[in-house]
Amino acid sequence: MKSISRRRVLKSLLAGTLAVAMGSFGVTAFAEEAEESSYEWELLSSVTADESRTSTANSDEKLDSITIGLGTVPSSMDPYSFNKSSEITVEVFETLVVATDDGDFVGIIAKDWAYTDDTETELVMNIYEGVTDSDGNEITAEDVVFSFETYIESGNARDFDDLDYCEATDTYQVTFHLTQKLSSLDGFDNIFASTYIVSQTAYESHNFNVDPIGTGPYKITSYEEGASCVLEARDDYWQSEENLYQSQKSNVQTIEYQFILDDSMRLIALESGTIAYCAIDDTSISLFEEGGDYADQFNLYCYEDAQAQTILPNMSSNSLMSDINMRLAVYYALDSEGFADALGSRVYYPCVVDCAPVVGDYQSDWDTWETYNTVYDLDLSAQYLAESGYNGETLKIITEDNSEKNTIAEVVQAYLEIAGIKSEIVTLDHALIENTAGDATQWDILIYSSADSDYAISRFMKTYAIAHGYADGYNLSFYEDDEFQEMLNTVFNVDTYSEEGTNEIMEYIYDNALGYAGCYAIKVGVYSPVMAEFYTVSGTSNFVIGACEYYLDL
Repeated sequence: MKSISRRRVLKSLLAGTLAVAMGSFGVTAFAEEAEESSYEWELLSSVTADESRTSTANSDEKLDSITIGLGTVPSSMDPYSFNKSSEITVEVFETLVVATDDGDFVGIIAKDWAYTDDTETELVMNIYEGVTDSDGNEITAEDVVFSFETYIESGNARDFDDLDYCEATDTYQVTFHLTQKLSSLDGFDNIFASTYIVSQTAYESHNFNVDPIGTGPYKITSYEEGASCVLEARDDYWQSEENLYQSQKSNVQTIEYQFILDDSMRLIALESGTIAYCAIDDTSISLFEEGGDYADQFNLYCYEDAQAQTILPNMSSNSLMSDINMRLAVYYALDSEGFADALGSRVYYPCVVDCAPVVGDYQSDWDTWETYNTVYDLDLSAQYLAESGYNGETLKIITEDNSEKNTIAEVVQAYLEIAGIKSEIVTLDHALIENTAGDATQWDILIYSSADSDYAISRFMKTYAIAHGYADGYNLSFYEDDEFQEMLNTVFNVDTYSEEGTNEIMEYIYDNALGYAGCYAIKVGVYSPVMAEFYTVSGTSNFVIGACEYYLDL
């Protein structure tokens, strides 16, 4: 691959046509030489408590209450539901272990664990005695087994292939039987740090959709579906102070979550002092910067997100996109700068390759690659289109119904129209997208997103491996190449992972035009000065509100 410096390659002819086509998105940066976006607000990881002030970090006191505005509306409080609120779930429920930012694991319900022999196919975990939920039910090994079985049966447990079964081998001991040594880089995390543990008695006697009972430091005292959820710190929390991990702290007595989908309504709630924190979009950033209306009331922070959007082709014989010439015709008709501008040029940044730069093993050399991801070229698109034999057929673009993916789909359609390629958009509910995408006769282009903060291969697996396809025996794109699947599996294996292998996979993706990466996001939020220091779930921007630190001298 050739090496050049990354640059904007927006052609001047776009200034009129695409601006009209995408006017509803507020696209303003279509010029030959546009300025690169930049941000100057504070990185989340740099926000730390001032030790000279009284706070929950240096005292035994709690903050009385705090109200948080969430931009999503969960449909269930059940920890095994796909549509749960991850922010609330992590306060109310606990897993056996949690991952730390340095890639290690800390026991939460699990006191210790060890493999029984060198094959590492049998793992024995001992759990703490006296773990109780907010109903007073003690957690035993039988409850752990029940929790794993319930999670698996829900259909929402991912990457559990290496787990055969688990059994209670003593009152507080669980033995996990694996089909093989945990081979994937994040296998331990996916299984043991992702399964919430509940009491079987509580689960079978309560409706967890609206009345969940967990072992965490908080319990739900009020839940109004679609509107709000109130948590109260448990005075009977089971873990001792000396053994508390940061995620188990309850630094606030009462936490209220308000579900506010509309950006303008969240701003109103901030202005009125109703909520102390929320995420904002790029149109509101200036209000909180120096000189802005709310600069004296709130602080800005940003978090570099690992999630990148990928435009995937249907490479089955049912689609025109099975022809690499057609794929290249589409890709050279797109420009990742346009996606970033349409979604918000201050909070979205164009992908150079199919990976966000925040991913742990992102390779700096990728920034110099010249591919269809960094070159917008209508002439080259037209050349490939002619070689594909395209005859005016309409490509079907399918996307899950959310604002980000809908915008991307419409930007793709606008670019394709300029290139003389017809398309239509089909927007589907979350419940329907997997079934439709799993039918190779129903689409040509899929708007897809996946993330990982540790390894690029984790993203590649989710996007290109057969194990993550929506149709049995196929990957998401219906692309068949056993050699490529072996490359993926080799790099994803903890014993054979290498950066060289990761680089070879990235080259393969571009040499075979397997996907087009659009852009990745910088998550921006504002927070009240009462918030002194943040604690997030490892690898995400999700605050564990009870575990954050707060000033008590305001």
